Amino acid sequence: MTSTRALLLGIASHLSGRRKRQLCLLALVTLAAALAELVSLGSVLPFLAVLTEPGRLWEAPFIRRLAASMGWASSADLLIPASGLFAAAAVLAAGVRLLNLWLGGRLAAAIGSDLSCEAYRRTLFQPYAVHLQRNSSAVINVVSGQVASTVGALNAFLSLTTSALVAFSLLFGLMAINWAVALCAAALFGGVYCLIAVVSKRELFHAGSLRTAASAAVIKALQEGLGAVRDVLLDGSQMVYLDVYRRSDRPLRQLTARIVFISTFPRFALEALGLVAIAFLAVLLVIRNGNSSAVIPILGTFALGAQRLLPALQQCYTGWTTLKSFSADLTGVLEVLRQPIYSVSGYSRPLAFERDLSFSGVRFRYAPETPDVVQGLSFVVPRGQRVGIIGSTGSGKSTTVDLLMGLLDPTEGEILVDGLSIHDHRHPERLLGWRAAIAHVPQSIYLADSSIAENIAFGA
Repeated sequence: MTSTRALLLGIASHLSGRRKRQLCLLALVTLAAALAELVSLGSVLPFLAVLTEPGRLWEAPFIRRLAASMGWASSADLLIPASGLFAAAAVLAAGVRLLNLWLGGRLAAAIGSDLSCEAYRRTLFQPYAVHLQRNSSAVINVVSGQVASTVGALNAFLSLTTSALVAFSLLFGLMAINWAVALCAAALFGGVYCLIAVVSKRELFHAGSLRTAASAAVIKALQEGLGAVRDVLLDGSQMVYLDVYRRSDRPLRQLTARIVFISTFPRFALEALGLVAIAFLAVLLVIRNGNSSAVIPILGTFALGAQRLLPALQQCYTGWTTLKSFSADLTGVLEVLRQPIYSVSGYSRPLAFERDLSFSGVRFRYAPETPDVVQGLSFVVPRGQRVGIIGSTGSGKSTTVDLLMGLLDPTEGEILVDGLSIHDHRHPERLLGWRAAIAHVPQSIYLADSSIAENIAFGA
């Protein structure tokens, strides 16, 4: 099982320099969001102090100097500035968080588009033999479904990073007010989340792997039923394919619901725990200070800090659970992105064909452990001659045609055009030129979902 950190680093290695610079810019905005939350929390204490004990706040040396410079005559003059500071800090924190959320979503979407296009590009440039051995539904699942999950994982990572910085900034602010209470609160809530994370780690990875497999099975069921819809209608086998789809779709929905429950249930338990902790703190501070009015500013600040700290911790946990549940999808995307590209040259000039096409001792097998499909085949086809290939089912007719078109490389022997090998690695332009010189009318006609003219042009 590859670690989440290694998977994220693997994804990052496929990002362009532009995307990496954008991630650095987003990190600065995230840091600004954390600082804005700290300022917002710091503005609560003077605001509540003005409401409860304005005279005590007025006696502070800093406030007296500030009042002298601003022309304030009494403690009553502090109400409007303190309220304005509190409101401005709250609006600033919300604005920076919204900016961070907007930039993060757009960047994750852009990265997802880059990864999806790169995965599709590397898939299209694979040799024909690779495509023959690969299930098309698995490819579609990676390029569409698993890349979408990767975008979700990136969003979760960005949310986790932002929430972690916000939580640390809030904790720092609370420690400046009362370090003992702040550390106890951090240990209590952080410890509960860490315990839940340890317990649910294996379950999340297992459920995520099963969900990825179920998603691929759903796409496979759709392809099989719709791809053979003529035979399905003739045979009246709609219920058979519907049952296959249902057996794949229902586990997918149930696994998704299980992951959502694991990622959200701590919130409700810890909200109640937070209220109990605030009530306990209120009793403790009143007993210690003996004056409830002096306790209200501190208690209100801690209440607001907890009200923001708990959602930040919950978002950290939710982001972590999302990353864990998408580990299998990240692995699948990385496997596709790491595919080598074998054919990247842009030669399109048709290869000259003047004399003949010949097979010289050609043998072919699809895998080293399988028997030869074509065994020692040799023949010559002069230019302009019409040739038919006949034989029983499984005798290698289609494989021979694929070899002739240069879609498959012979295991042994050579395929020559005018005496030149089209698979000579020193001259890769020959193979591409030969493909450009021939046309192919397949046994099973494929029609794109477009106009007749576009089907005739087919990519031109």
